[in-house]
Amino acid sequence: MKKREKKEKITLRHAVKNQRRALTMVENHIPRYRLFQITRLLLKKTAVYADLYLASLVVNELALGRDPHKLFLLILLTLGIGGTLFLVNTLLERVNQSRFDAWAVLTSAVWRASIYDKMLDMDYEVFDRPATVASAQEIYGDFNWAGWGLARSTMAFCDFWEAAFDLLGAAALTAGFFLQRIPEGGKLLWLNSPWITGGSVALLLLFTLLSPAAANKAESYWQSVPKDDDPQMGNRRFSYFGFRMVEKEMAGDVRLYDLNPLRRFYEKGMDHQKPGIYEVDKGYMSRMAKGPMGLLTALSEVIAGVFTGLVYALAALKAWAGAYGVGSVARYAGAVTGLSRGIGTLLKTMGTVRVNTLYLDRVFTFNDLEDPMYKGTLTTEKRRDGKYEIEFRKVSFRYPGSETEALSDVSFRFRTGERLAIVGENGSGKTTFIKLLCRLYDPGEGTILLNGVDIRKYRPRDYLEIFSAVFQDFALFPYSVGENVAAGKTLDRERAERILRDVGHDLAHLPLDAVLYKTLDENGVEISGGEAQKIALARAVYRDSPFILLDEPTAALDPLAEAEVYVNFNRIAGKHTTLYISHRLSSTRFCDRIAVFDHGKIVEVGTHEELLARSGKYASLWNAQAQYYVETPAQG
Repeated sequence: MKKREKKEKITLRHAVKNQRRALTMVENHIPRYRLFQITRLLLKKTAVYADLYLASLVVNELALGRDPHKLFLLILLTLGIGGTLFLVNTLLERVNQSRFDAWAVLTSAVWRASIYDKMLDMDYEVFDRPATVASAQEIYGDFNWAGWGLARSTMAFCDFWEAAFDLLGAAALTAGFFLQRIPEGGKLLWLNSPWITGGSVALLLLFTLLSPAAANKAESYWQSVPKDDDPQMGNRRFSYFGFRMVEKEMAGDVRLYDLNPLRRFYEKGMDHQKPGIYEVDKGYMSRMAKGPMGLLTALSEVIAGVFTGLVYALAALKAWAGAYGVGSVARYAGAVTGLSRGIGTLLKTMGTVRVNTLYLDRVFTFNDLEDPMYKGTLTTEKRRDGKYEIEFRKVSFRYPGSETEALSDVSFRFRTGERLAIVGENGSGKTTFIKLLCRLYDPGEGTILLNGVDIRKYRPRDYLEIFSAVFQDFALFPYSVGENVAAGKTLDRERAERILRDVGHDLAHLPLDAVLYKTLDENGVEISGGEAQKIALARAVYRDSPFILLDEPTAALDPLAEAEVYVNFNRIAGKHTTLYISHRLSSTRFCDRIAVFDHGKIVEVGTHEELLARSGKYASLWNAQAQYYVETPAQG
């Protein structure tokens, strides 16, 4: 059976470098994460070993000295130090659970550092690549599958420092275990032999190393998942069938077509060609549990158990022979097992860090994706007269991987105050024209100019400020109506209400303070598609940008309803330049100019009457659709 990927030799330097970068990325979202965790773990282990040491003194005094005054002081000291450390550690744990290690806090930081920040900031051209989406899904799958990536780095960091403090605390208490000698005339004097002491140390060290070695070997099998058993794909199928199919958007189709039996069909793998999603996960995990991974994990636990038994046996024998008091048995046994646990955890953590290195490589490769678009430094001119002119000058563009030009030698100029219609059949280049206009892509050839300056020389954010847009798949958010209209700007309630009324919105039914949808508020209001459309149109006007783009936002409406929306919007758009992009022609009769696209070229430009008179492409489109606009409402 082929392996999913060939195991790579990972150097310690590479692993440590990745670990440090991963923690820095997390700490950018959770400030002082490392300092807090180190402090928390230091105090936690201090409490453990201080309690172990003081308790042994109390027990020894009870068994041997029995001095009431000394016993009282020891008990008082134990309670004082133990109680103080207990209170401090309890407080730190509460802070850790609420601010540093809470599921929402840590997971949010991991996702923002791993994927979200990069995807929101990257050039649209990079975002639009299938490989980018696939890479993000792979990182998402790594985490959901077994917590690999940045999340595992935070766990390894805490494990490392917990192990380090185990080593320091246990080492301070362990020395006496091997150095304390059985007094002359006592029993079991042979335990004083340096050969016995050396042999005991060697045996305990062997068990200490064997347990993490077996655990690390078991964990290394995560890197060699058989392709047929890829749990990431199983996880995706589980997420889709287990969660996606119960979402509201699918509810109608699922019930109308009775798709639940089909879901069970694929879950159980009843087609006898591919295993079902549960069978994939169950089969994979079963083989891992029963195979070498499961055996090595069990072996690691057995070795650790045997080690603990040997330590207690040796400590008890030396105490029975008179080397130290009975209270020291628990102290030395706890110290030696703590020392072993520290060494073992340290080695296991290094193994985890090595395995996690490949998963972190994916995160870093994704985060290191370069944005190819040039970022200018000029600010967009704030003209007092509000006049802007945009020119496409011999612009051509081809999507990556395509052999066909989406736009070819397009030259077009328009300025503020115009009403423009961009029309053409599907695939004619209209959407590409808008993507280039909004600088989601840069032209392959030619130049786009704003007031005579190449738009690449402007700051991207400043350039985009001159546009408002309502796309076919526009989005509203689960905030109030007013917040959706203002879209991050200061809400002028009077102006927002006026614009909403102008687009036909019923404020009595849905006032500015009404929260949309029930996503974040159980009292939220579910709105119709028409209401959502009016809010999106109001948002575009409220932004008060020189140019407003309407990229087929009414495609779901019938032609007559679409025409009515466009006529009303044309009335309230005022001084704004408005571009109506559609394959339907309901916007064209009140526009100053119409640009007709066909196979990536502008084949005609003119008014409605001029283009009809030419009997060209526009006339052909109009005559095919004219029957829908006979009842078009009077223009405003």
